[in-house]
Amino acid sequence: MSKKLLRYSFFNLLNNCEMGSRKWEVKILLLTSYFLLLTFYLLGCAPKVIAPPPLYKDSELSLKEIIKLAQKDINTLKAIVNIDVEKNNVPFTSVDASLLIKKPNWLHMRFYKFGLPAGDFLMKDNTVYAVSGKGSNRIKEFGKELYYSVFWWEDIENAIMYREAENYVIRTKNKEIRLNRNTLLPERQEVIINNKKIYMLYSEPKKEGNLWYPSLLKIEVDSYGFSIKIEKLFINPLLQEDDFKEHPYGS
Repeated sequence: MSKKLLRYSFFNLLNNCEMGSRKWEVKILLLTSYFLLLTFYLLGCAPKVIAPPPLYKDSELSLKEIIKLAQKDINTLKAIVNIDVEKNNVPFTSVDASLLIKKPNWLHMRFYKFGLPAGDFLMKDNTVYAVSGKGSNRIKEFGKELYYSVFWWEDIENAIMYREAENYVIRTKNKEIRLNRNTLLPERQEVIINNKKIYMLYSEPKKEGNLWYPSLLKIEVDSYGFSIKIEKLFINPLLQEDDFKEHPYGS
């Protein structure tokens, strides 16, 4: 039964209700029934949120085991994303992007504004190549933290790990990563670079194939905040010849 038909049926009954001493009691009963049915209808139409299964709830895992489970056989990821940028907690700009991330330390970022190319940057081993657009240290910093926010299990040599409540906490000299103990999905990461803290927050898990991943990533550095929403994810896609072709001038 549609919401429109439901509304019509009940209010038609109200208008045709017999006059008498029980008129208001009948109206209250009908109104209560109407709102209850409307509530059930709306709840039935609400999208169902599927949570990742707690596969590791009763497991006590080592750091080596966690890394093996997390990285699976992933070598390359491609993501279609929307990036909202804030400066001093005020909306600054918004862009769409295609991100291609490949081990080890390779990242290709293509940015679009209103559907038009707005920048094309390649990062290989911490060197940024501006294919189009102006490269900068901020692009290099953003690209590096984006890479390690996705492949969080890299760059954690000599790490220690301990359990704290519902998290596994992985710590190195300049990094702390918190994983959900039940799902092994990252929830938070803090990095210290040149006495500066960078915060990464993960949320809104989704599934692609057999892989669960956080579809929303927030990176906070200095006065800037980046909210990266993954619209589509491709696992180990076929690479094109120019996907990681270096520009003759690095920055």
